[in-house]
Amino acid sequence: MIKKLLIICFVVLVVVSLGVIILVSQLKKDEKILSVSSYYTYVYTEGKKINVPLYLSTAKHPLYSKDSYQSVYFVNENENKKISVELDSVDSPSYETYKNENYNKLILSIRMPNIDNNYFIENCYLKITLKNDKEYKFLIGSLDLLYYNNVGVEDCIKIKELYGEKLEGNYLSRLGKIVVNIEFLKLTNITNVKIGTNIQNTYATTDNKLTINIKIDDYLLNNAPIIIEYLENDVVLTQVVDNFVYFDDYAILSENTKLINAY
Repeated sequence: MIKKLLIICFVVLVVVSLGVIILVSQLKKDEKILSVSSYYTYVYTEGKKINVPLYLSTAKHPLYSKDSYQSVYFVNENENKKISVELDSVDSPSYETYKNENYNKLILSIRMPNIDNNYFIENCYLKITLKNDKEYKFLIGSLDLLYYNNVGVEDCIKIKELYGEKLEGNYLSRLGKIVVNIEFLKLTNITNVKIGTNIQNTYATTDNKLTINIKIDDYLLNNAPIIIEYLENDVVLTQVVDNFVYFDDYAILSENTKLINAY
């Protein structure tokens, strides 16, 4: 009788253990994290934040809690180029749908590192180490950190209004045009206008308007500075318009599928 009872207990224990293993394996299998390749172009100002979104298929995960993070880096693929950054906050404001699954949007707000020179990583990864020693490395696109010592100073033109538009007929969450209503503060000759190191654009000016047309590329882009170079007394000077968020999209995953990186 006792032997039969022990056999029954053993069988029950085995079945329960197998059930737990299968459940844990299924949970791990269903855990998906997405990133979307974007172009992060920022001019340095003290206290500026860089918001990097991730998308999680699970409602519970250590990445949701700021207290779970041990370190955060921007790195290239082989990590011979890396910069340590400070995580300011973690927020999960909404969810999106991708391939008939819901994903919680996670926004990592990262303090822009102190720099005194330009810093560029073409294929940039966000490397995260948690306090449980779990490591993650997500491709996020290109990182373009720019340093100027006169950000926001209006020497050449006065900014009266600015707005951005997507490329006509294109659903990518990407700037196609920036329009700036301006007033010239001095007679001068604008020689170049750019919004990032590796972003190709053209520009045109009139007496009261600066138009920047941005060529399409395989990155999202909705936030950018404007760097205006102009000639004064045969010297090239620079006016820098600080970063501006031109629009926010709430269907990133469904409209930008070819830029999604799955983990």
